[in-house]
Parts: sequence; structure tokens; C-alpha cells
Amino acid sequence: MRVEQLKSVEDDYAIIDGFLLNTQLACNLTFLSLVLDKYNPLRRSGAYKSRIITTPEDPGSLSIPGRDSYERQVHMKPGAAFWGYTLIATKGSFSWQVKDACTDVPLLSEVVYSVPTGPPYPQQLLSKLLIVPEPGLLNVEICSLIDGASSNVQLILWGGEPA
Repeated sequence: MRVEQLKSVEDDYAIIDGFLLNTQLACNLTFLSLVLDKYNPLRRSGAYKSRIITTPEDPGSLSIPGRDSYERQVHMKPGAAFWGYTLIATKGSFSWQVKDACTDVPLLSEVVYSVPTGPPYPQQLLSKLLIVPEPGLLNVEICSLIDGASSNVQLILWGGEPA
């Protein structure tokens, strides 16, 4: 078989991966189906391995004072991509942002506002891939938007990095 024929055969089969394990999605102009279509090239590439970033690693160790923030630097491989997040907290409302640590340029176009719904905490999809630039150092900032202290707060970024 020629390369062109292999490529067309490969594109005819549904992607079976751990992203949603749902091969019956049709383009019905919903956010979910449109985002999944944008992620197909990444999902088909075999050069990425799963990577999950938790900030902080131990949520019991973090208590954010009222109207204050928590910031942490995370090192990633350049070219890593994130497609979703989960914010875990016992109460309150929060905003968070991810910036390049060297240039202080945000990787998302605006700050993300989140109100945790309680267990089970859902995985929220980003509207586009968040790609980590060179040298791979990120600042993750979580801000509390309530007056009292917030405890047991954790931001989980779901993604992959070059193998």
C-alpha cells in the first residue's frame, strides 16, 4: 500500500483513546464536538504522553487567605499542551491564570473564573489548546474571590507533553 492510501485508511477509523472514550460524537455545533474536532491532530499523534499538573500537589497544605492569591512555578517540556482543567475546592469562587514565567505573558486570553460545584469535580475543556513555549517554565496563579480563607484548593491541568 502506498502512503496516501494508508493515510486515508487511517483517517477513516475513529480515534480510540482515553480522552472521552466516545466514538459516536457527531458535529452538532456544540462546544464539546467543536473542541474535540480541534484536538484531533493532537489525539492522533503518537508523540505525546499524558501529563497532569496539580497545583499544589497536596491540597491540604494550601489555605488561601480571603481576597488573596497563591502562585507556583511549574517546569514543563516545551511544546506540552493542555486541553482541560479541574478546580477542586470546598467552598467559594476562584479565578486562575497561567503565564510564561520568563515573559509574564498569559497563555490564556483571559483569567478563568470558576465556582467549584462539589464532588465529583468535572473536567472542564478549554476552548483551545494551551501550548507551553520555550523554556517551559510556567507561573500558575490561583486567586480567592471570597472574604474568608479558602482551604483544600487544588487546580489540575490535564494535558500531554512530547515523549
